[in-house]
Amino acid sequence: MTNELHLSESAKTTLGTGIVLLLYGYLCRPLDIRFFWESKQVGWLLTCIGITLAVRSWLRSRGTDGQANPLVQISNVIFAFMAGVQLLAMVTILVPSFDALSAAKLLLAKDPKLNREVGAISGFGWVPTSSSSGFVINEEGEYRSTTLHLTVKGERGFKDLTIHMAQSPAAPDWELKGWEPD
Repeated sequence: MTNELHLSESAKTTLGTGIVLLLYGYLCRPLDIRFFWESKQVGWLLTCIGITLAVRSWLRSRGTDGQANPLVQISNVIFAFMAGVQLLAMVTILVPSFDALSAAKLLLAKDPKLNREVGAISGFGWVPTSSSSGFVINEEGEYRSTTLHLTVKGERGFKDLTIHMAQSPAAPDWELKGWEPD
């Protein structure tokens, strides 16, 4: 048995594509290339999947004479657990923020300061994220707040933003509390 690392083609392709997309995602911003800014998020996802596939390939290559390798079985369980945790995180963090995201898009499109910076808003990034979502219940009712991360696409430029939204019992609609560049 050799100590060489034998990666599957899917691991090589996924990892390579992820790294290329990451590089492009970080370079397109300072170079003001207004195309596929979502590549940073997609690149991180593919790189993580590629690393997981590479580890699984490495563990499989360490098997002996067709016998079941317990490390491969353990890696499969860990991979399934990690995928489940990511799915749960998406559901618990992003789903409650969908109504806030819709409101943020409408309010940002009308924001005069943002329109001066990037021009008329022509669209938004494909991959919004929500870093926090809070609930406070007091005698007035339920107060909700969330912080969103979103790419705004304007006719003169693109901008990554951190957006702060809030909803109070007195005003059931989400309010834009502020935004700043990422």
